[in-house]
Amino acid sequence: MRSLIGDFYCVQEDLRAQTTYFIFDEDAGAKKLLSLALVFNGKRIEFYQTVKFEEDVTIISIPNHRDTGILTMIKLIKEQLLPLGTIDDVSAWAQKGTNAFIPFGMK
Repeated sequence: MRSLIGDFYCVQEDLRAQTTYFIFDEDAGAKKLLSLALVFNGKRIEFYQTVKFEEDVTIISIPNHRDTGILTMIKLIKEQLLPLGTIDDVSAWAQKGTNAFIPFGMK
């Protein structure tokens, strides 16, 4: 989404529920999305906000980070793996030209 350029977020599609989830690392990006007015076929599309309070994470699942924002995920990887060795690179799938990260395929 062009209006979210500069904000880091992950996008999760739930085709069964016909829902798209945007997971933000910072409140400012979420507030910006919630303030947008999208109209499709003359009807306003409503956004709903869900707040997830996270506790200390002890297990990192790299193949799918759909419930955690990309910056939080990188921070967790550094905290968990850096004491064990050296991290040379962290990469993830993203939508070209945006800061939208796909919540799977992280290396």
